[in-house]
Amino acid sequence: MYFRATPEGQVAGTRDITTDLVVYLVPIYAITARSAMMGSTFLELPVKTFVLPSEAITALGLAATVAGVMWAVRSAVAFARGTLDPLYAGFVLSHIAIFLVAYVAIEDANTGWLAINVWHNFQYVLVVWMMNAKKYVGGIDPAARFLSRISQPGRLATYFLSCIAISTVIYLGLGSVVSAMGGGVAITVGIYMGINFHHYIVDALIWKRRRSPVLSA
Repeated sequence: MYFRATPEGQVAGTRDITTDLVVYLVPIYAITARSAMMGSTFLELPVKTFVLPSEAITALGLAATVAGVMWAVRSAVAFARGTLDPLYAGFVLSHIAIFLVAYVAIEDANTGWLAINVWHNFQYVLVVWMMNAKKYVGGIDPAARFLSRISQPGRLATYFLSCIAISTVIYLGLGSVVSAMGGGVAITVGIYMGINFHHYIVDALIWKRRRSPVLSA
């Protein structure tokens, strides 16, 4: 989605397989590495992990390294030619870095999971802002004054700060609800995982729904 928004992405057939390789191979390696060293508990609850043989994990690490080098070389060539989109390249680089840091460099599984969730939320909000900025590029929409106002081009910081402020109020309220229910890891995890599950259901409706002929036009 981000690639299609870049100048290079506007030209059909320009997407190179090296980006896809690094986007998939790095997380696959990082997840298998985490599974091999995380132990038997997660968020103080018992878990069972699927652990690949060390040789397989090493092979995945080598494949991810090769993909990363190929992507870096292609990016360097694009930079030399003046065709590199630095923001998009930084976006892909953050993807590589967060999986290696959160799942490989950070030993504690809970801390690593928290780090990658913060990154995912930042990434998700950025994508939604891009969609809204495109939708409201014509100016303030009387039917959605607040959203269209903070979604104007150049107001990314305002958009993020608004999301942080609103979510802070919501989650402080949820914290009070959890405390009223007696707290505890199981209750807390259950509530927040329920929110995550709801998030994925809503995603399926928002991103995969069919557009009406008017919207498509």
